[in-house]
Amino acid sequence: MWALLLGIALLPFSVNGALLRAPTGPSPSEKVKHLLLDISESVQKASEDADLTFATLDTYNQQLELSLQNEIGALNQTLLKLSTVQGKYKTEIATSEGELKHLNSAVQGSTQIASSYEKGTANVGKKFDGLLVSVKALIALLQNAVITPDGTLVTPEEPDAHGQPSKVFNAIRRLLSAHAKSLQDKYGDVLKSFSATSFIQVQKPLGTEFDQTVRMTPKLLSRTVAGLQWIQNSLHDRKDQALGQFESRQQKYESDATATSANLDAQQGVQAENERKSEELAFSVGFTKVVLDTDEQFLKVVMQTAKEKKKLVDEIGALRSKEQTTIKNLVDILNGKYKVANAPTLAPLPVAVQPKSHQDWLWNKHDNSKAPSFMDISFLQTSSRSRPKISNLQTQIESALHNKEDTHALLMKIKAQLDSSAASQMDADNVRDVMTSLQDVLKQTLNEQSRAEEAKRKCDSQMYRAREEEQGLKANVALMSTARDHTGAAIRAAKTNLQGISKKIEALKKSGTDFTQVNAQSLHTLEEQGRDRSTIMVAVNKAADVAERALPSDQAPAIVLLKQLAKQFTEQEQKERAYREQQGAFKAAFLQYVTNYVQLLKDRENHYEDALAALELYADELSNDEVGQKDSLASADELKQENVDLCDSILKFYDHHTKRRMELVQTLKKILPRVPEILNMENQ
Repeated sequence: MWALLLGIALLPFSVNGALLRAPTGPSPSEKVKHLLLDISESVQKASEDADLTFATLDTYNQQLELSLQNEIGALNQTLLKLSTVQGKYKTEIATSEGELKHLNSAVQGSTQIASSYEKGTANVGKKFDGLLVSVKALIALLQNAVITPDGTLVTPEEPDAHGQPSKVFNAIRRLLSAHAKSLQDKYGDVLKSFSATSFIQVQKPLGTEFDQTVRMTPKLLSRTVAGLQWIQNSLHDRKDQALGQFESRQQKYESDATATSANLDAQQGVQAENERKSEELAFSVGFTKVVLDTDEQFLKVVMQTAKEKKKLVDEIGALRSKEQTTIKNLVDILNGKYKVANAPTLAPLPVAVQPKSHQDWLWNKHDNSKAPSFMDISFLQTSSRSRPKISNLQTQIESALHNKEDTHALLMKIKAQLDSSAASQMDADNVRDVMTSLQDVLKQTLNEQSRAEEAKRKCDSQMYRAREEEQGLKANVALMSTARDHTGAAIRAAKTNLQGISKKIEALKKSGTDFTQVNAQSLHTLEEQGRDRSTIMVAVNKAADVAERALPSDQAPAIVLLKQLAKQFTEQEQKERAYREQQGAFKAAFLQYVTNYVQLLKDRENHYEDALAALELYADELSNDEVGQKDSLASADELKQENVDLCDSILKFYDHHTKRRMELVQTLKKILPRVPEILNMENQ
């Protein structure tokens, strides 16, 4: 549209589409003046358009800078929180490691103590069994012994020089001495017979030394056997008591080990959860630092670019002001306001009027609809045993006890049976047979009692094992439930973070698209103005050539001002070209920033997708394991109830016979010492 300005000699001028025609026969100064007025009007309108473009880009930069500063502030706060929480988890992990070591040591200690009690139980049982075997053998030896008329006890053991079983007596003395306090009330006569003051002094054949022996009688022998049997029963009781205490201790420490092991498992679960969270926090801290560094670097670019562009805009504004001043001065000269006589000396020019700053109307005229959109980061198991066959004698005794018959009559009946099958004279063999039968009954009854105690211990042990298993299953179910809740929370957090990342990526891409549009429109406007300015510059140069030839001498300064105006337009074009280059470089930096940021977010998104897949798989495994543990717990409850019912029936059976059995034992213990005496009395 500036093609007609190339010829100053041709009068029609076109400025911004307005066709200007000079009156017929205008002077050259008039032609130049009209040209300058058209240029002034066009420059004024171009300045307004350029200021609007500069303001739009500057506003976009300011909003981008503010968004970056807000995001950097949020990132710093997030980084501080993440670092604080990470430090907290590190402290908890260190503390938990100490607790795990302590719990592990406690488990090992309780297990070792329980193992030692288990070994102690076996050792104590062996010791009692060995002692009981010795006592049983001693009793059997005495029961098979014979008493000579002179009171000498004859046993299978080889006698000493005096014909006495010294080893047997010594063994009896040791046993009686060890249980003297307990035997004093019931078997004081036996203790007295075997005491040092009751020993018979026997002279040895070759010297004057004496030995100590015991004058044995059937009654003393019977009482001695009864005392030893009492000791045997006492040893049985003590064995049961000792084994029970050892087993109780063993169960206690095993229970402690189980409970501590459950606590250890729970603590290990907490430790694993803390370690997982710590690792996730470490990843988040690293990601936040990278994003923070990216934002800070780009913020520097934004601020530096804004500073340089502002400087260029200020310089362009100053050049515009100078251009307007120059044009005004030219018009004044061409209007004859200044007269120059015989010299091309230029008169002082008026002070240039400062153009109105675009900052006064910038915020009311620019369009913010395409301002950058940034979002704050927010990621973050008996068979019944057949009863032994009971002898007729035992049946009669039990019946007598049950019917509350006189025991003496029972013994008389027994003697009558013996009299009917043997000679009327009672000898030692008959006494021994009766004693053996009664002792067998007593032994069998005591064995029944021992079996009852053993059954009770086994039931107690089985119930303990069942309770222990139940506690372990309940602990596992609770631990799995807690782990499932934590996993569910982690899954929800991962999904929320994925949504945040997706929105952030969309916001960044939209910002890049909006910036590209704004930048393209703005640069298009500035480039159009640059082309118009080039036309104006051609016209001004042409006008300077015409003025040199046609203007009178008094208007000679106009020639200098025209050349100055052309120079100012050239400088303005250089400044605006530099501005466009700055804007192009900033566009490349912004798009690279968006690309890098989106890539970081996609890497973060891939991490959360992998973590989410692993968490969902782990949650499914936990659910399946929890269902299995609950089924096992239900089965354990059913098995426990079956064990309870079975043990109750067994213990009820033994408890039902305990009273009769204890009465029989007590009666037999009273009868046995009196059998020889009673039989001898009846024989007499």
